[in-house]
Amino acid sequence: MQVLEPRLGRRITLAATIRVPRRPPILAYSAHFECFTGIVGRTHQVCDLLHDSTHASIPHQLVFGDFNTFAHSLARFSTKHSHGWHRFRTLGMSEPEWWMENILSWSTTDGPLNLRINTTMPEHLRFSKETMMRAVNPGWWDPFDPVRDVTISNHAGWMTAKADWAFVRQFRVVRHWMANRDFSASDHRCLVLEVEHALESIVSEHIEANKRVARELCRKRTSRLWSWCSLAAAAVLSCVAFKIAKYNTVSRIPFMPA
Repeated sequence: MQVLEPRLGRRITLAATIRVPRRPPILAYSAHFECFTGIVGRTHQVCDLLHDSTHASIPHQLVFGDFNTFAHSLARFSTKHSHGWHRFRTLGMSEPEWWMENILSWSTTDGPLNLRINTTMPEHLRFSKETMMRAVNPGWWDPFDPVRDVTISNHAGWMTAKADWAFVRQFRVVRHWMANRDFSASDHRCLVLEVEHALESIVSEHIEANKRVARELCRKRTSRLWSWCSLAAAAVLSCVAFKIAKYNTVSRIPFMPA
């Protein structure tokens, strides 16, 4: 991984080739990304993994792990857990949403450079060309919802996130579910998948599914923004109307000389 931890050493991702009788081999990744960083740091980490996955000779891949995508909500205000100005420039969305819209929805069919990760970012905050080349999804797909399927819940539920991901590439997901929902066995919920090998054509289906989810997230966020703007405008108008009504009431009170 490119980005150093704020401690001695680095985090690593383990990769293993699994030989399955009478089936093509499987390339499995086990990841654990840095928690004491932010969107920028984890973007560099996932780009390393995407780059390795793209150039691997084994197309059937499983990418599971704790990606610590929680640089939002309360963590957004912690310089220990969320570094950089992206924590404020992404107000209105969670880190999993940002990943979905800016990284996972940009596939190899969209071009060699991910132009989306620098959208709305000023020049001094933009990712490098090398990162843009690495931030291209070769066909990863996670069947879980990036917003509703939270895997961590801290501070009495005020800090929730989908910190864990279960990506498949060129696999058909037969079933998927979450275990440890009550957090009795761990502080993370467990993502469980039942999969089977699939043809290469399923990759394009998963790519389109990522794009569809990203569009839906953007639509919902825009709808929420308009709702908040409408409420704010209604509150302002109510205050103005109250002030006008109060002024008119006071001005109508007759003056009684002593």
